[in-house]
Amino acid sequence: MKHFAERIALITGASRGIGRATAEHFAREGASVIVNYKRNREAAEATVDAITKSGGRAVAIAADLENGDAIGAMFAEVRQRFGGLDFLVANAAATAFRSLLDTKPHHLSRTFAITVAGFLRCVQEAVPLMDGRGGAIVAISGIDTLKTVPDHGALGAAKAAMEMMVRYFAAELAPQGIRVNGVNPGYVDTDSARFYAGADY
Repeated sequence: MKHFAERIALITGASRGIGRATAEHFAREGASVIVNYKRNREAAEATVDAITKSGGRAVAIAADLENGDAIGAMFAEVRQRFGGLDFLVANAAATAFRSLLDTKPHHLSRTFAITVAGFLRCVQEAVPLMDGRGGAIVAISGIDTLKTVPDHGALGAAKAAMEMMVRYFAAELAPQGIRVNGVNPGYVDTDSARFYAGADY
């Protein structure tokens, strides 16, 4: 029995790493999956191909999560193609990995634009598509909110802000039957984790 048959799931940053693994899991459980990506269309299509070759359903939709208009356009396409949404997994994140003393204003702005403002806008756009369907929203946080990690100050602060936003959304959306949770998986052995943290981390 597939738990998510006839359900629709959107995963941000789903072209690789945790996002891709999450997209593939939802597809194995029967969901139709929207694979969000920023610019690496080849990687996003590889995720879609892996899902479809395994008998699942998936489409790739590009959207820069720093751009509110791009987020709005992505959800408009979801509405047009699928008519609604059951799951949103906020996985995308980006930052400049450097010490806080070396962090420039534009580094901080970009980090918070994706992780905090982008998450807020995605939830605001997703909720109307979940109307009458219940639904679930999951935000992927990181180990840098639990312990200090070299050069992760900006991202850790942004993820911590997102975690608090999750708590408020959980309270606000409970009356609509929409569950909101955060997941902090700790260190996960992905290409980006090995690149930024080093093979011996």
